[in-house]
Amino acid sequence: MVDFKLRLDGTELSANLRTNMDDWISNLGTILRWSPFSSEHELLKQFDDIGKHGTKVVVYNLWLNNDENLELDFDTDERVYSSILYLHMPENFRIILRGKTVQHHSIAVDLKHTQYIAYKPQIGSGKDSNVKDVTVITTIGFTKEAPFVNVHGFNVYHKNRLIMVLWRQTSWSLHMMYMMSFHVHYIHVHYITLHMSPENGVSLHDILEQNTILLQKCTDYEIREKHWRLKLMLHEQREQEQDSKIASLEKQLMEHKPKCVIMLEIPDGSGQKT
Repeated sequence: MVDFKLRLDGTELSANLRTNMDDWISNLGTILRWSPFSSEHELLKQFDDIGKHGTKVVVYNLWLNNDENLELDFDTDERVYSSILYLHMPENFRIILRGKTVQHHSIAVDLKHTQYIAYKPQIGSGKDSNVKDVTVITTIGFTKEAPFVNVHGFNVYHKNRLIMVLWRQTSWSLHMMYMMSFHVHYIHVHYITLHMSPENGVSLHDILEQNTILLQKCTDYEIREKHWRLKLMLHEQREQEQDSKIASLEKQLMEHKPKCVIMLEIPDGSGQKT
């Protein structure tokens, strides 16, 4: 980061030092090296269009994720995202965006063919078996646009706050869950209060930690599955190449076979040739 001081009459910019000039020059060099601006003059030109006050954010050289989308989302409406940020809008609370109040919206209202499933985590045996009344209510359904929109996932709320948007499941689990011709669904998940007896000996933190471990195992399994799928794909590709090569060799053999036939005429004692 580099700071500049601007004279009151707006005629001159100078370095505003936090430590010393060497650090300031080093920071400026780093910015120029990793930014789309090649000189200090070009960098300062970016302030010309924001006037005496304001903020300008320059984003460039973005990467593409596995779905060939930019790592930053420039298409999603911030107002729409803000409308689903809370499962239930708290009392005496508003979200105001650009001077207008954001209207709360529940994705579950948009689903069709909805089902409500009470999920109880499998804690295990031993001391964990004392856990009681641990329940998660999930709302599962299809989007109104199904099956013409190829999206799926969980919207996960914790303590009334959206913490995961469209959390996707692994391909193998989706294959097992949707072997029929259902293509699109949203799964809307919200957490109710966990009621646990004081003497159970298991805290909510322990349950969350176990769930985190299970999630990591699922992620590791998905990575291994992708690895084996890749190896299988390469193996099938090599088989196709070998089959193609064999077919080509067989074709060449059939083309050259007539040319390789040698007729031998051997006279016998009777004067006939065999």
